[in-house]
Amino acid sequence: MPQPKKHRSSKAKAEANRAKALKSYHKHRDDMNERRRALYKEQHPQSRSPPPPAVEFEAPFDGLQYCIERMNKIPARLRQITGKCPKRFVGQIYVTWVSDYTNPAGSLRRVEEHLATVSDIHASASKWHNMIYSAFGVGPQLQNASKILNDVVQVMRWIEEIWMEIVQSPTELIAKHRGGKLLFQTS
Repeated sequence: MPQPKKHRSSKAKAEANRAKALKSYHKHRDDMNERRRALYKEQHPQSRSPPPPAVEFEAPFDGLQYCIERMNKIPARLRQITGKCPKRFVGQIYVTWVSDYTNPAGSLRRVEEHLATVSDIHASASKWHNMIYSAFGVGPQLQNASKILNDVVQVMRWIEEIWMEIVQSPTELIAKHRGGKLLFQTS
């Protein structure tokens, strides 16, 4: 009488082969990986040094004073973009958008450029604010930094509101502006 078949279907046979291959791999994987590493090193002879370790922020000279000085330069950067009156600047963004209303992509891009510029200043102000908070905790230095940061955030919110209204409903933006209901008009 012949020996009974081990695997009655092709699926069972494939599963048995997979299990056998996996068992063989686990038994010989160290040798296989060693051979692969040696082959890779032969094919890629240049040395691969690990990346340099991440360097923590090191401010020149007095680090704490440096953070305060950098934070105190933020209002000048903001004034350089907005001029003396941030409301007038945001109003000009709106007027420019309305004058180019027939070219939605171009006018939206111009608003986005202003938003990106103010957003860069905001990122810088946030960074210095957080460093001052970490160094001094709550105190007069942080209050001054918070005031500067809030001024930047306010301008950014005004531009963001215009941008969001342009994306959602340009006609509603025009209606809000005529009604004096935009953030830069009410504050």
